[in-house]
Amino acid sequence: MPTMKINDIVMYYEVHGEGIPVVLIPGIWSDLTGWKTTIPELSKRYRVIALDCRGAGRTEKPDAPYSIELMADDVLRLMDALRIENAHLLGASMGSRVAQVIAMKYPERTRSLVLHVAAARQSMSLFKHLLVAITRFRLRDPHFFDRISAYPPTRESALRQFDALLAFDSRDWLGRIRAPTLVVNGTKDAIVGPRRYTDELVSGIPGADLIMVEGTHFLASEDPYLLIDPGRAFMERVDRDLATGEAPSVAEREERTSLRPRAVAAHASLSAGGDPRGG
Repeated sequence: MPTMKINDIVMYYEVHGEGIPVVLIPGIWSDLTGWKTTIPELSKRYRVIALDCRGAGRTEKPDAPYSIELMADDVLRLMDALRIENAHLLGASMGSRVAQVIAMKYPERTRSLVLHVAAARQSMSLFKHLLVAITRFRLRDPHFFDRISAYPPTRESALRQFDALLAFDSRDWLGRIRAPTLVVNGTKDAIVGPRRYTDELVSGIPGADLIMVEGTHFLASEDPYLLIDPGRAFMERVDRDLATGEAPSVAEREERTSLRPRAVAAHASLSAGGDPRGG
């Protein structure tokens, strides 16, 4: 079983395929088994590193305070141990926050960002307050996570992850992210919250691209290719730009995105592998 001592925990991870590295960072309470379609698809072209964040999956679950910044440092230390200089970072939900921190603090380690069902902060809508109440109530049931994960978090580690997510807010420093960025969000995502939460993330990252897909927070679980296809096309385009020396500057990406609609929502174009940046 591939594990490694990272900071104060033993982290579980897997490596699949060869090529430019792609690091997959899962959402809250999730583990790498949630990438069961994504890993084999991306590993046809890339070296895919999938991991379980502290507090979930087969990584250790200490009952101590967590933060998104601490989880980002865990990922960086794993990249160091695997001798990965830089990588595409694909983060979902909570994992998208972890990826934002890495891109902001370590731009030289970030080849691109693909942020899925992502936001700069948790929604301050009524839903947030309901989510807090419902989550804490459900966590009293010792078998709750057994029904949703093969490697469930403990009640304590689940609350630690949840508190870290609620405390996170990247709005003040999103403008420091320089990596090419694609956001793939759902049109009916009550967990991310109203559309303005997606817009503040995309407008905050210079030159970020956005695809809005018809679906909820769990759209990639229902059809993984709604994330795989645009994410892969975006990473391949970044790779081509870097290989040819034609990668656009941050200013050029900002100008490009300002000249067209901020979202493209069409199942057909995604499944056909079209350019996620529109045209």
